[in-house]
Amino acid sequence: MPDAPFAAVFTRERPRLFGIAYRIVGTVPDAEDVVQDAFIACAGAAADVADPVAYAVRAVTRRALNRRRDDARRRSHYVGPWLPGPLDTGPGPAEAAETAEGLTMAALVLMERLGPRERAAFVLVDVFGLSAPEAADALDATPAAVRQLTSRARRRLRAEPAVPEDAPADHDRVTRAFGEAMVAGDMEGVLAVLAPDVEFVADGGGKALASRAPVQGAARVATVLLALAANVPDARPWAASINGRTGFVVASDAMGPSVYQFAVCGGRITSIWATRNPDKLTWVPATPPG
Repeated sequence: MPDAPFAAVFTRERPRLFGIAYRIVGTVPDAEDVVQDAFIACAGAAADVADPVAYAVRAVTRRALNRRRDDARRRSHYVGPWLPGPLDTGPGPAEAAETAEGLTMAALVLMERLGPRERAAFVLVDVFGLSAPEAADALDATPAAVRQLTSRARRRLRAEPAVPEDAPADHDRVTRAFGEAMVAGDMEGVLAVLAPDVEFVADGGGKALASRAPVQGAARVATVLLALAANVPDARPWAASINGRTGFVVASDAMGPSVYQFAVCGGRITSIWATRNPDKLTWVPATPPG
């Protein structure tokens, strides 16, 4: 196991290390594996390292990049749409304080457009505030190369159509109204909170029932979701903070777990993301908390 100084560093810095790994690899299980692998790899290094924190950041970043590249190859065989894995940001998870800001599903989906090193540089510099020399050390690059990577990432993100989002309080109000209408089977209530051009994307990964193509338009989305709800009579839904916004967790013995996340703009839901691949939902409990 790592020497005591490194164990202390990983304990103290774990929220930030997890936040870096999660933003690069995109799923909770992979991020946890990256941090654990880095922790083990640092065994015996403390006596030779001038800055243990920088060393830990470097170990996590490089392993996250390797995992990201491996995952890109696996995705060539992925069944249906791929979504970033949801993160529980409710009371309790130690990671929430370090990762809540700017961690909405809309932001993560947008970051999927970046290459691995662009993404890593953007996360280190723009999200976690590392200097170019600090990020260069983590990425095994020069400061000039890091500046180029972050500049390119910013240009690419600006060039993509970002999903605008309402303030968290408005997001909470709209998504809870949506949840109440869904539980009641109220088509009019569901339509009242959906934008006309709303898009529904589901990620089952070939391991859970999910549409293999996005569904667009309020009437079609409402019909699909209400039909799905009607066919899962044992569904146990509850509201939760997911990636810093109100979403819904649904447990079902018959259908397995699901997590629903939303983008809300102008008081209407513009995007719905449903994660149903069980590999990305290892943290979802079988029953509502409390």
